[in-house]
Order: sequence, then structure tokens, then C-alpha cells
Amino acid sequence: MPQNTKSPFTLNKKMINTLKIKAKTVQTARQWFESNNYIEVQGPIIIPSHKEWPGYLPTKIFNKKAHLAQGLQPYDQVLVEKLEKIYTFAPTFRKETSNKNHLVEYWRIEVAQKTNLEGIIKVQEKLIEHICQNLSKTSKNTLSSLKRLEKVKTPFQKLTYEKAIQTLQQHGSKIFWGQTIDGKEETELSEMFDQPFFITEFPINSQTYFYKTLKEKPQLTKSADLIAPQGYGELSSSAQRITSKKELAKKMQEIQANPKDQQWYLNLIKNTKAPQSGFAIGFERLIQWICNLKDITQTTPFPRTKEGIYP
Repeated sequence: MPQNTKSPFTLNKKMINTLKIKAKTVQTARQWFESNNYIEVQGPIIIPSHKEWPGYLPTKIFNKKAHLAQGLQPYDQVLVEKLEKIYTFAPTFRKETSNKNHLVEYWRIEVAQKTNLEGIIKVQEKLIEHICQNLSKTSKNTLSSLKRLEKVKTPFQKLTYEKAIQTLQQHGSKIFWGQTIDGKEETELSEMFDQPFFITEFPINSQTYFYKTLKEKPQLTKSADLIAPQGYGELSSSAQRITSKKELAKKMQEIQANPKDQQWYLNLIKNTKAPQSGFAIGFERLIQWICNLKDITQTTPFPRTKEGIYP
């Protein structure tokens, strides 16, 4: 037996109840998607790579460089063109350095469809509301044991990125416009709310360059993060995507991204006039909030973190 293998794993009562809620959440989400005419799809887990991307886990396939996927994009843009409304429930891999709110291997519920940002925000509201209402009816005793019986009310409040920065600054934060809201700042902002809320209109950067921008404010993107209240942080990210290759190439030039590194992406997507938007919910993040868990590693019996892969 390897020396760094931990002692035999045992399931405690809290983990058993958490696993029951996870199973019910997946079942409830799939029922909602089916009743609303979404088609479940699966995308590749191994994706092309031409250089080391921050956060991606590298691998090799037949001596060719590749990465483990962080989601369905951009393959979802191709599938949406013909199927119109799709979703997937799949594993995701990311080179995370923090354990409190991150796992190296986790699952995501992803949705993409022909709609604008406002439309995809409403989809998230309806999905989260349905999951919470269903759990409160079918899993009341299990949730009670986890000390979580709160009701979710929609529509969720919306806060622009600029307003979020101002709010944090007013509460003593040193954060400035252009910085990413995560970690300590995200937790502080989340603690100011008792219901989920959206942060919208994030500035364009190397991670958001393929999002549509506001016509009157081209430095801001048509994007939104759904944040759980009471310090639990981000649940999902959503955006309206650029569907023009010409526009996307221009954005890449503006942020000085190397087109060669993204050529496979440019070759894959198709030009279309119909708006496309999507979102990705971190499943373990959702479960952490629903089950009132202090640490993300409590959401799964065998968490994969920077500390290792045992047990």
C-alpha cells in the first residue's frame, strides 16, 4: 500500500445526508430540463492545446499536448446551432491552489441556448428556484438535519460589477476597478445578502474577450455571475457569446491574444446571427450552499484537491 494513502474512509451521517441531497438535486435538475425541452449532450474531456493555459490540467495523448476540459465550451456553440437548447452534467478539471472553495476535479451543470443574456439569467433563476422548492418538499427531513430550510425568492437582485466594487470599497476593501472579485472580497460581498444575487457587466479581459460587449460601454461584457448569499460565494457564471468570427478575431487582437493558440477554437465556431448564451453551475458549490457546509471538500466523499488524490 502506498505510504501516503490515508486510513480507511468512513461515511458519517452528514456525508450520507449530503449524498442524498446531491442525488436528489441531479434528478430534480434533469426533470426540469426535460420538462422544458432541453436536450442532454456530452462533450470531449480531452481538448487541444498549443501552450500552457493558466488553470488547465495538461496531459498527453499519443505524445500530443492536450488539456483536460474545463467545460463544454466552445463545442456547445456548435451543438446549439442545430439543437437550440442543450445542457450537460459532466466532470471538470482545474489546477486549483485553494481548498476552501475549490476542487481540482468537480462537476458542472452547463446550459447553452439561443437567447440573450437576460434570457439565460431567467433560466438560472427558474432552475435554482425549482431545485430548492423541490428539495424543500421531498427532502425536508434531510435538509433539517443539515440545518438548511431557507426559501429562495426570485427574481434575484442584480448588482453591476461597478456597483459591487463601490460597495466593497465602502466597506473598507482595497479592491479597485478591473480586479477580479473572488476570494475574500467575494465572501465579504456574499455575506451582505440573504438571497442569491447576480453581479453583471464584468470588464473585458483575457477570460471574457469572447463575450458580447455593451454597445454603449464596449469595455463591459454581457456577463453575469450568480452569487450565493451568507458567504458561500459564486454558484455560476453566464454570458452572451460572440457568434461572429470577425468580431472574435478583433477582440483577440485588442487583448493581444495569440490567434495561433486559439485557431482550433476559431475553426470550430460558426458565424450566426442568432444570439447564443450559456451558463455553468459548479455542482459542488451549489451543494455546499444547499447543505450548509463550511468547506467544499465536505460535498464529496473523495475530494480531489492540491493536497493529493488519496484515498
